[in-house]
Amino acid sequence: MILINISSPVKAELYSSKKIEIQTAIENVLWNGQEGAWFDYDTINNKQRVYFFPSNVAPLWAECLATPSMAKVQSVIAYLKNNDAFGFSGGVPTSLLETGQLWDFGSVIKFSVSVHLSTYTLTY
Repeated sequence: MILINISSPVKAELYSSKKIEIQTAIENVLWNGQEGAWFDYDTINNKQRVYFFPSNVAPLWAECLATPSMAKVQSVIAYLKNNDAFGFSGGVPTSLLETGQLWDFGSVIKFSVSVHLSTYTLTY
């Protein structure tokens, strides 16, 4: 939420407008309705990078959705289930890519997805 500074309503309006622009871009560029998550955008190839990462649900945690809805939450949950994100005994993997690197499959961030979903549930 942007707090309005009474001494500078012009700046408050400017930043409020910027917030809406960023939220709109997140929805229009990063959201993938077919997959049910937000994805990085490859500016060289002009397409989304549709790979599993827990950060694909970060807009829920960051509360930066232009139009928050339970339908989006349900899409995200379906996305996580379709990728078997909750099916790993050690927690949600950082990715499903098996590269041997510490930041890819085999490594986990146990709390990341539960934090995203819990935050959204409590907020909306």
